[in-house]
Amino acid sequence: MKKIMIGIVGAIAVIFIVAGVMKLTSTEYKIASAVKAGETKIDLKEVTNTEWTNVGIMIPYTSDKAIEEYMDIEFTGNNRGIDMLDDRFLLVFADDKTDVKTVKLSNEELVYHIEDNRYLIIEKRTD
Repeated sequence: MKKIMIGIVGAIAVIFIVAGVMKLTSTEYKIASAVKAGETKIDLKEVTNTEWTNVGIMIPYTSDKAIEEYMDIEFTGNNRGIDMLDDRFLLVFADDKTDVKTVKLSNEELVYHIEDNRYLIIEKRTD
């Protein structure tokens, strides 16, 4: 019984360690940390580990169909509730045909735009 308990505790510890490492390396976490640190320009090639050729920012209430039309792709990913919620933006990374990654961006008095299909520019809202 003692060996079983040790095994269960060990397995749980491994799960938490792996989850922590994944969080530290995730694109969403890297971007959120940079924004929190006050960065205003983020090189998206440096914070992603996925191959992509195009990136776009979707505003609140953007439908999946609108994402497809704007980026000229087949959108099959997680829209993170962007079509129903106004508290977020959605960063969509795509290859030539479909999305490859989506990242939720906070709508905390910030405005985002993409520069040169590579850099995420972050500005404070002025209105």
